[in-house]
Amino acid sequence: MSGFLYFVPGVEQVDQIGPQVFEAAVVAGAQLLDRHVEHGPDGTPGLLVTLKPEISGGRAPGLVVNADTQRWTRFAGFSVGVEKAEPPRPIDLQRRELLRGHAVELGGAKWLVPAIRTAAGEQLCTDHADSAVLQAYIDLLLAGMRSQATAPQLHRRLTELAARDSWLRAVQLLSVNYRIGVVEAAALQIVTPSVIAALFGAAVDVPTLERLVAHVYMASAGGFSIPSASRN
Repeated sequence: MSGFLYFVPGVEQVDQIGPQVFEAAVVAGAQLLDRHVEHGPDGTPGLLVTLKPEISGGRAPGLVVNADTQRWTRFAGFSVGVEKAEPPRPIDLQRRELLRGHAVELGGAKWLVPAIRTAAGEQLCTDHADSAVLQAYIDLLLAGMRSQATAPQLHRRLTELAARDSWLRAVQLLSVNYRIGVVEAAALQIVTPSVIAALFGAAVDVPTLERLVAHVYMASAGGFSIPSASRN
């Protein structure tokens, strides 16, 4: 199994599912696969649904419920399941067209985080260009570089800033290139406080900026470095 399973109790057809289950950005243009079951993860009858992968190599989960091998997260009126030993992979959720950016490791896999703004200041993804926290992130990053802050100091300050807007914004960034929203991220449990700074850094093109200024700081003790992202 890969991909997510959705279970909606008391429902027999997809068109009976309310809007609270699927975010519009997650299912827009997607092909849904469904099966009615008598015993869902909560023991009641209902509808199992999954999304067919868009990319060759992506896999959809079987439309079955197995409490021993699956982990289910309950939300208001529905549940989302993942296989414990084989959770959804980036390729299972990848959109057909990707916005270029930087790879960030989440849950042991590489996810392509879009660079919504390049190091040169060009806006690449207008859907997220108005994020106040990302602009503040850029300002703090540049201020730290001007003051030649050491890597530990800069990491700490950037992480504190990321925590203010944190989880929801990080999930929104992932949703640009993948069919993942709030409930999917909560079920997958890969967006944690320890990775949010790396996600934000990738979104504002930190790895490129890092390479551009590396020659200035490499000779400095504790020179500028923000790990965990690679250009794709």
